Amino acid sequence: MQSKTHWETIYQTKAPTQVSWYQTHPHLSLDFVRRTGVAPDSPIIDVGGGASTLVDHLLAAGYANLTVLDISHAALKGARERVKDLASKVTWLEQHVTHAELPEREYAV
Repeated sequence: MQSKTHWETIYQTKAPTQVSWYQTHPHLSLDFVRRTGVAPDSPIIDVGGGASTLVDHLLAAGYANLTVLDISHAALKGARERVKDLASKVTWLEQHVTHAELPEREYAV
């Protein structure tokens, strides 16, 4: 099975809370971002972010230059719907990480 098909199937048949990697609050990832000392407007990318709640928590913490990259349309759609009006403040990229066409810039994290 192709990886895109695999991940679409996962996110179309399971709720985000039903996958083994789900975290209500991604403490470790948030702590990592905070410990880097980057400014709230520094560019941050969540690779494989899909339905992760990391973007929610980063937005709530005041980070404003966020990108979420995932291969699954269904996962990204769910995340966009979950963050509601804040979705427009995030760049959502539906691509495979090994073939992603990223914007011409560097990410701080």
